[in-house]
Amino acid sequence: MMQLDDGATGAPRVAGPRTDTTQITEAEMKAASLAAAKELALVPYSELSLDEKKSMSTTEKQAYNKAYREEQSALAAEARAASDPMLDFTNRPDAPPSDDNFINYYSWIGGVTSGSWRLYRAPNTPENQAKYGSRAIGGETQATTTNIVGANALIVQPQPTTDSDGNVTFSVPDTTSTADTTSTADTTSTTDTTSTTSTTSVTSTAGLTQADIDAAVKKALAALAAANTGTLTQKDIDAAIAKALAQAAANTASANATTAAATAASLAANQYNDRISVYATMADRFNQYGLTGLANKIKELAMKGATEATIMLELQDTQEYQQRFAANADRIKKGLAVLTPAEYVNVEDSYRQVLRAYGLKQFDNDAYVRQFIANDMSPTELSNRIVTAVQRVQNADPAVSKQLRDYYGIGQQDLVAYVLDPEQQFQKIQRQVAASEIGVAAGRQGLTAGVAVAEQLAAQGVTQAEAQKGYATIADILPTAAKLSGVYGSTMDAYGQSEGEQEVFNSLASAQRKRQRLSAAETATFGATAGTNRVSLTSAKPSGQF
Repeated sequence: MMQLDDGATGAPRVAGPRTDTTQITEAEMKAASLAAAKELALVPYSELSLDEKKSMSTTEKQAYNKAYREEQSALAAEARAASDPMLDFTNRPDAPPSDDNFINYYSWIGGVTSGSWRLYRAPNTPENQAKYGSRAIGGETQATTTNIVGANALIVQPQPTTDSDGNVTFSVPDTTSTADTTSTADTTSTTDTTSTTSTTSVTSTAGLTQADIDAAVKKALAALAAANTGTLTQKDIDAAIAKALAQAAANTASANATTAAATAASLAANQYNDRISVYATMADRFNQYGLTGLANKIKELAMKGATEATIMLELQDTQEYQQRFAANADRIKKGLAVLTPAEYVNVEDSYRQVLRAYGLKQFDNDAYVRQFIANDMSPTELSNRIVTAVQRVQNADPAVSKQLRDYYGIGQQDLVAYVLDPEQQFQKIQRQVAASEIGVAAGRQGLTAGVAVAEQLAAQGVTQAEAQKGYATIADILPTAAKLSGVYGSTMDAYGQSEGEQEVFNSLASAQRKRQRLSAAETATFGATAGTNRVSLTSAKPSGQF
């Protein structure tokens, strides 16, 4: 396979009918293998249980995270390769054949999960044959998911051959330099120019380029010719060239060592700066969380090369961290999601702002805030609870507070605490407050509403204003209805407060009929000039909502 700039393609192959339905194609096998690998892959560290995390040492945590990243990278690379062979960095495609002018070869460009093979060409010279010739041959490379260095070299390289004289040749054209003695030999010298060919193996000049070798050989021959007027033997030439190459190699090694030392120093400085930066970032972050005491621990981990993620994992195991974000442990027990430090601090600030806005400083403490977080109470719900506690009870009619005490035993001192308690359902609290308001409305009309009736009306949605209006109507009609019930009670159904509540608040027809029958009996007995109370019974139209 190869990439062609002109877009030419070969003749399409037409697949014949598939007679064996159980046959598995290579693509299907690769897909199944990849799916199985993903199924067996490690889970992210963050998804491990607390027991698994605590059982790991720092080294094991770092190793686990590294293994997870490498595994994910390998799976991603394998998936890319399955979708397109040109994205498989472990298998070099065959390049077009070389010609007299150019060598065509593939090189891998990019990262493990972002690169691809690209077709290049170089002038067809012996040096380029040695350097690029093997790359024109497709096959397995030296690349891995953690190291793609070597993706441009084949596992099987052309093998060197050394003859009896020590000359080294390859399966590609020989790159051994032949010195031109015509410009260096003395005119009186009887040195045979054919004897000035270097027999030194290229493999003995590690670190030197071909240009370095050529320069060293020419320099050695020039110096040898200038210093000798007699005949030079092959041994003299070989010795001079060997010495020159050795010196060139030593000079190159020294220069490389200096460069390596400078590079190492630069890398060390960069590494130190990177670690200081990690320390500064993490220390500042945890200072904002109120955990200044962890600064030394952060610095120790950062200077060892730990990443921000690793430092965060390590700090989560410290007593200071667990105490600072203690509500997370409660959330885990209740099956709630763990909050990140940033989320935790943000919701804390929201709670405290609401409490301070209503002057409830006695509740602005870690113990109450922890309860709110542990029970997943939103700042909006907290605000609604405070409004209920302060505006509807604490700052409202004292009679409501008294009714709460009479109905539920909630005293004035612990009223706000009761309303803010996250263990108490807010809907229940709202119903109890509404029931107390209804009880107060009944009491102001000289009537007594039991807790069961008050709660039933509150559950129906009867407001304090509606209760005041309804009980005023009941108080108006009840005296006459009660009097008539005493007169006709032996022959007719009685009408009392319960019937009045049913008629006014629930529009119950049966209760209304009881009152109407009593009124009709009075009219029949006394005629059109019945007593003064008859008017209130017949003309009053009880009203109540819901």
